Amino acid sequence: MITAGNLKKGAVVMIIDLHSDMLTHITQMRQQGAENVLKDFHLPKLKKGGISGVIMVVWIEPEYRKKPYKRTIEILGAFAAEAEENKDDIVVVEKYDDILRGEKSGKIAVILGVEGFYTADKNLTALNLLYRLGVRHIGLTWNYDSILATSYSTRYPKKGLTPLGVSAVRRMEELGMIIDVSHLSEKSFWDVYENTARPFIASHSNVFKLCPHPRNLKDEQIKAIAERGGVIGINAWHEFISNHSPCIEALIDHIDYIASLVGVDYISLGFDYIDYFKKEVIEDFCNGSKRTAGLEKAEDSNRLLEALDKRGYHQRDIFKIARGNFLRVAKAVLH
Repeated sequence: MITAGNLKKGAVVMIIDLHSDMLTHITQMRQQGAENVLKDFHLPKLKKGGISGVIMVVWIEPEYRKKPYKRTIEILGAFAAEAEENKDDIVVVEKYDDILRGEKSGKIAVILGVEGFYTADKNLTALNLLYRLGVRHIGLTWNYDSILATSYSTRYPKKGLTPLGVSAVRRMEELGMIIDVSHLSEKSFWDVYENTARPFIASHSNVFKLCPHPRNLKDEQIKAIAERGGVIGINAWHEFISNHSPCIEALIDHIDYIASLVGVDYISLGFDYIDYFKKEVIEDFCNGSKRTAGLEKAEDSNRLLEALDKRGYHQRDIFKIARGNFLRVAKAVLH
């Protein structure tokens, strides 16, 4: 928990980050013999950045693409070991009240998620299993299509959710899982909208109008998320901010845009940091471009709130963006 410099004196701002790939890093480190990766590496950074809650996703590295089920179990198994080692510092969230329990006890609330549901099967057995293992968030695809849906990079833009995908999102709602539309194609996005009733999220996406990347959201998509009562997690990844000057101020332009279009109640934060991966992995993702200056790692997170304060955002709205808006979604979905 960090006090933002220019907020009302004594105001404590806690952030919930809607997207982190750190589970994959934790798994890689544990497979090399490390223990307590959370305590030794990640938790100090989260606390320094004012992050009191985070959606940690199962992200399967490209080299494991042909064995998604095995890798998913390895990652969840690594987290289970970490959760036991760090039970005094984290709370694993299964229902909304767990987030509040973590806050009251000074622990970081961890929501387990899946980025790219590539373990899906025709009977949705894997979905039910993931729920039993504590997963409460699912994005149907990463950067390539699944048997459930098409991704933003699909070669088949007229295709969206498959019949199995429709069954999956309906089952997720029944179970009380957060549905995430980041990475989906436009058609898949609208199919999710048409086949669900509760709030859903775009955990780490920005505004297409300001940065025309296919991972970003068009105005009608932003309006649909707001109409449903969901949230958009503003993404600090440079490619989704600006083609020219990916900086904190340019990122706030995306927040300004959404606030003007639908209101501040539908904005959250999904930073998408990758500083913990090996240098060559980061360079491959960056593809020669520079990351967002001043917002490259978890301990930088509170800088965005300070910049919002300087931009003129009311303290009440900064609290909403940092955590309050997502808590509304969590209360409506996690049961």
